[in-house]
Amino acid sequence: FKITESSKYLVSRINIKGIQEKSLREKVYQALKSKVGQEFNVTIVDEDLKTALEVVRNEGYYFAAYAEKNPKKIIQVSNASKSININLSFNLGRKSFLGDLIVTGNLETKDIVVKREIRLDKGKLITPKLMNEYVGRLRTLGLFARVDITPFLGNKINENSSYLNFIIKVKEKNFNKAEIAPGFRTDLGYKISSSVSFNNIAGMNRSLVAKIQTNLRNSYSYLDDRRRRDENDRLEWLAQVKYIEPYLFGTSVEWDFGVKYQRKRYSGFDADILSISPSLSKQLTDKITASLEYEYDVIRQYDATQEEDDDRFKIGSITPSMTFDFRDDPTAPTKGAWFNLSWEFANPYFASQDDDDLSINYNRAIARNYFYYPIGKIVLASSLTLGMEKNFARDGLFDSDGDAVLDSDGEQKTRGFIPSLKVFRLSGRDLLRGFSDDESNVLIDGTDVSDIIVRNTAYLVNFKLESRYYLSDNSVIALFFDAGRVFNDSVRFFDLKTSAGMSFKVLTPVGSLDFDYGVKLHRERFDNGGRESFGRFHLSIGQF
Repeated sequence: FKITESSKYLVSRINIKGIQEKSLREKVYQALKSKVGQEFNVTIVDEDLKTALEVVRNEGYYFAAYAEKNPKKIIQVSNASKSININLSFNLGRKSFLGDLIVTGNLETKDIVVKREIRLDKGKLITPKLMNEYVGRLRTLGLFARVDITPFLGNKINENSSYLNFIIKVKEKNFNKAEIAPGFRTDLGYKISSSVSFNNIAGMNRSLVAKIQTNLRNSYSYLDDRRRRDENDRLEWLAQVKYIEPYLFGTSVEWDFGVKYQRKRYSGFDADILSISPSLSKQLTDKITASLEYEYDVIRQYDATQEEDDDRFKIGSITPSMTFDFRDDPTAPTKGAWFNLSWEFANPYFASQDDDDLSINYNRAIARNYFYYPIGKIVLASSLTLGMEKNFARDGLFDSDGDAVLDSDGEQKTRGFIPSLKVFRLSGRDLLRGFSDDESNVLIDGTDVSDIIVRNTAYLVNFKLESRYYLSDNSVIALFFDAGRVFNDSVRFFDLKTSAGMSFKVLTPVGSLDFDYGVKLHRERFDNGGRESFGRFHLSIGQF
């Protein structure tokens, strides 16, 4: 078609032919960016044609096509009246309903593993959108190097509809693997790990993973003053076994069972921790997932600076959580949002410790919220994490004379408190870039959070903002601003620690590898006249 350059043409009519259903015609019209009475924009014609066809196909007309493909007949131009008629003529074909799935190429994987991911009963309306989501789910199983689908018409249901069958051709990966991974992390120091994975056990996508890891930190900065002076070098290590059953008893509920034994160094003590953690999770919709985890920890803490930390603990807890995922891409999101709320309940009903001198009874709630907004070639990414934990074993302790039992700070001891390794810290996914562990985890009065006993409440606030520019499909450069702090008893949002800096990210299938350098925006002074460091480099696995 031909229009006169520099002249404005208005859309006079949009004619939709070949569709008898009034509601479907209206859906097509509403989906178009071109509107009657508005100025014609030639740059959105192709997008409108594609959108209109997608709307029709996703109403069950799987093989719908344009009956008229001549551009001059689709866009009719009147230079005299400077008007445009848009003519969309469809050949719908029959409505399609799911028929049979025929699986090929699966040498070890059972057919049911492939078929159950369709999540649609035979005879239900089938659309290209649903099949694309199905193929996406098959690929995320991690079992197949390649997945191809070929649709073909099956038996007629009536004159206007028929069954649509699919050939699902897969190419399987090597299911079992072993790896050794030496490396360095700014939070863990020098590390080496080894893992063995047995995947697709019995051809049912069951997995068993065993992992061992050890690390040696390269500084004492994360330790409190007493332990820093001792300069004791101790290896940290972890041994873990995890079993995953993706369809428990043939349902769409995933069951995980993990056992972990680790030695870990904290600011005020070292700890040996045995954890047993079965969990259930279910994807309620394509955007919503619910999970329920039980965890039982047996903890031996030693080399502790505080008396209360030099002890053994048994913590039994149950944690329900909900996740809402509205991102366009889970590995490299450019728009949308992600929300998670988890609430841990630890008390004697779930096998937590309940002795005469110590009862473990606390709640721990964490809300994580990620947002992504594209602005041209820049993606604005932000993260807001809020946490609160509260001790409910708050009855005061008294000696045999009826006098209150006091701790080293002169406060009355309570029957229970939140174990130090369960108290919030800005580390891991809540890392405050530009700060070392000992710098970020201090309270407003300068006390390290590990040097106090939380008998009432503790809080965590962490905010991150990044402007991301994608250099390629697997590399990103970004400027960032971080703000966060841990609090005891009350929150003061205007006293957050802040930093800014630059990040380079290498995108991988399991997340991004982040190289960050952050600069403190306010360097606090110490009682001895010194100041916090200028900034810090971080090498970590990206979390949002």
